[in-house]
Amino acid sequence: VLLLSGSYSGWGVVSDFLELDAAVDHFSELLKIDSSDWRAHCARGRARQELVESYAVIADLDEAVRLNPCCETYRRRCCADANRGMSQRALADLDEAIRRDPKSAVAFRERAVVFQNFGEYAKSLADMHKAVQIEPTSVYFLTCRGQILLRNDQAEQALADADNALRWIPTYLYARELRG
Repeated sequence: VLLLSGSYSGWGVVSDFLELDAAVDHFSELLKIDSSDWRAHCARGRARQELVESYAVIADLDEAVRLNPCCETYRRRCCADANRGMSQRALADLDEAIRRDPKSAVAFRERAVVFQNFGEYAKSLADMHKAVQIEPTSVYFLTCRGQILLRNDQAEQALADADNALRWIPTYLYARELRG
């Protein structure tokens, strides 16, 4: 059970959740009605990704990008690219997502992960700084940055991020784990 079909406005609620196979079928039916529905391409791609139908995922997300080349579609395709080992294309998708929406903290965080996977820790940290600048009250972004700081032997700054996150949500598990 994975996808919230009712979370896409204008589609109507079929049920609160759909089994993955049913989700693929549901969004395929929607695409028969309107093949230009980029959200349906994204949703079917997400379900296919969970089902490990990697080539079909890429086809759906390529179509979503073609229909609506926005930050969200590039970010979604990036995740599928990274799962298939297409790290350079994932990075290019995130560069484009950020170009289209330079205030997307999520895109900066996702690109930070790609940079980290490449071993480019300075670039990873720079992107996490930007994500925190955009959303300074996000405990998630603070702890993500803290983890990168900790991996780069900057424990004092990592603890400061954990403490800052705990000021916002005192029970936040990831910040507590970061503190050790």
